Amino acid sequence: MGYRLSGYQFVAQASFPFPERIPTTTFQFFRTMTASKWSNIKILIKSKRRGVKTKSIIGSSAAHTEVGSMIYREFLPEALAGGTFVAAPKPRIVGKGPEQIQSAMDCHTRGVSSQKVAVSL
Repeated sequence: MGYRLSGYQFVAQASFPFPERIPTTTFQFFRTMTASKWSNIKILIKSKRRGVKTKSIIGSSAAHTEVGSMIYREFLPEALAGGTFVAAPKPRIVGKGPEQIQSAMDCHTRGVSSQKVAVSL
Protein backbone atom coordinates (compact mmCIF):
# COMPACT_ATOMS: atom_id res chain seq x y z
CA MET A 1 0.00 0.00 0.00
CA GLY A 2 1.44 3.40 -0.96
CA TYR A 3 0.92 6.68 0.83
CA ARG A 4 0.90 10.15 -0.73
CA LEU A 5 2.75 12.77 1.23
CA SER A 6 2.63 16.48 0.66
CA GLY A 7 5.57 18.82 1.01
CA TYR A 8 9.21 18.52 0.07
CA GLN A 9 10.27 14.94 -0.59
CA PHE A 10 13.98 14.08 -0.62
CA VAL A 11 15.94 10.84 -0.28
CA ALA A 12 19.71 10.63 0.25
CA GLN A 13 21.18 7.25 -0.70
CA ALA A 14 24.36 6.56 1.24
CA SER A 15 25.13 3.12 -0.16
CA PHE A 16 24.54 1.04 -3.23
CA PRO A 17 23.42 -2.56 -3.60
CA PHE A 18 26.42 -4.65 -2.57
CA PRO A 19 26.93 -8.17 -3.93
CA GLU A 20 26.96 -11.13 -1.57
CA ARG A 21 30.34 -12.20 -2.89
CA ILE A 22 33.26 -9.97 -3.83
CA PRO A 23 33.91 -10.04 -7.61
CA THR A 24 37.10 -11.98 -8.37
CA THR A 25 37.34 -11.56 -12.16
CA THR A 26 37.21 -8.53 -14.42
CA PHE A 27 33.95 -9.79 -15.89
CA GLN A 28 32.34 -10.19 -12.46
CA PHE A 29 33.55 -6.72 -11.44
CA PHE A 30 32.13 -5.20 -14.63
CA ARG A 31 28.83 -7.03 -14.14
CA THR A 32 28.62 -5.88 -10.50
CA MET A 33 29.31 -2.25 -11.39
CA THR A 34 26.80 -2.37 -14.25
CA ALA A 35 24.13 -3.84 -11.97
CA SER A 36 24.84 -1.15 -9.38
CA LYS A 37 24.56 1.65 -11.96
CA TRP A 38 21.36 0.14 -13.38
CA SER A 39 19.88 -0.04 -9.87
CA ASN A 40 20.69 3.62 -9.30
CA ILE A 41 19.14 4.57 -12.66
CA LYS A 42 15.93 2.70 -11.76
CA ILE A 43 15.76 4.53 -8.42
CA LEU A 44 16.30 7.85 -10.20
CA ILE A 45 13.52 7.15 -12.73
CA LYS A 46 11.03 6.03 -10.05
CA SER A 47 11.87 9.05 -7.92
CA LYS A 48 11.46 11.52 -10.80
CA ARG A 49 8.07 10.00 -11.66
CA ARG A 50 6.91 10.50 -8.08
CA GLY A 51 8.40 13.96 -7.64
CA VAL A 52 11.01 12.88 -5.10
CA LYS A 53 14.46 14.48 -5.29
CA THR A 54 17.40 12.13 -4.74
CA LYS A 55 21.12 12.45 -4.15
CA SER A 56 23.82 9.83 -3.70
CA ILE A 57 26.25 10.48 -0.89
CA ILE A 58 29.85 9.41 -1.30
CA GLY A 59 32.01 9.21 1.81
CA SER A 60 34.44 11.80 0.50
CA SER A 61 31.76 14.20 -0.81
CA ALA A 62 32.28 16.85 1.87
CA ALA A 63 35.98 16.25 2.49
CA HIS A 64 37.21 18.83 -0.03
CA THR A 65 34.66 21.57 0.61
CA GLU A 66 34.43 24.42 3.11
CA VAL A 67 32.19 22.21 5.26
CA GLY A 68 34.73 19.38 5.22
CA SER A 69 37.53 21.75 6.13
CA MET A 70 35.53 23.11 9.06
CA ILE A 71 34.66 19.63 10.31
CA TYR A 72 38.03 17.91 9.85
CA ARG A 73 40.42 20.81 10.57
CA GLU A 74 38.53 22.85 13.15
CA PHE A 75 35.71 21.01 14.92
CA LEU A 76 36.89 17.40 15.26
CA PRO A 77 40.47 17.96 16.52
CA GLU A 78 39.23 20.34 19.20
CA ALA A 79 36.22 18.20 20.13
CA LEU A 80 38.30 15.00 20.37
CA ALA A 81 41.02 16.71 22.43
CA GLY A 82 38.48 18.34 24.75
CA GLY A 83 36.48 15.17 25.28
CA THR A 84 33.23 16.73 24.03
CA PHE A 85 33.07 14.34 21.09
CA VAL A 86 33.28 10.60 21.59
CA ALA A 87 33.75 8.38 18.56
CA ALA A 88 31.09 5.70 18.97
CA PRO A 89 30.28 2.92 18.76
CA LYS A 90 33.52 1.29 19.75
CA PRO A 91 35.00 -0.68 16.85
CA ARG A 92 34.55 -4.43 16.60
CA ILE A 93 38.08 -5.47 15.60
CA VAL A 94 37.81 -8.54 13.37
CA GLY A 95 41.53 -9.13 12.87
CA LYS A 96 44.91 -7.59 12.22
CA GLY A 97 46.49 -6.91 8.84
CA PRO A 98 45.23 -6.48 5.28
CA GLU A 99 44.69 -10.24 4.93
CA GLN A 100 41.78 -9.91 7.41
CA ILE A 101 39.80 -7.47 5.26
CA GLN A 102 37.84 -10.34 3.70
CA SER A 103 36.89 -11.54 7.20
CA ALA A 104 35.61 -8.05 7.99
CA MET A 105 33.60 -7.98 4.77
CA ASP A 106 32.16 -11.41 5.55
CA CYS A 107 31.21 -10.22 9.04
CA HIS A 108 29.53 -7.15 7.58
CA THR A 109 27.68 -9.23 4.97
CA ARG A 110 26.29 -11.53 7.70
CA GLY A 111 24.84 -8.40 9.28
CA VAL A 112 25.76 -6.08 12.08
CA SER A 113 23.68 -3.63 14.05
CA SER A 114 25.07 -0.51 15.69
CA GLN A 115 28.63 -1.71 15.29
CA LYS A 116 31.74 -0.53 13.49
CA VAL A 117 33.51 -3.48 11.87
CA ALA A 118 37.24 -2.74 11.65
CA VAL A 119 40.55 -4.34 10.80
CA SER A 120 43.58 -3.25 12.79
CA LEU A 121 46.58 -2.40 10.64
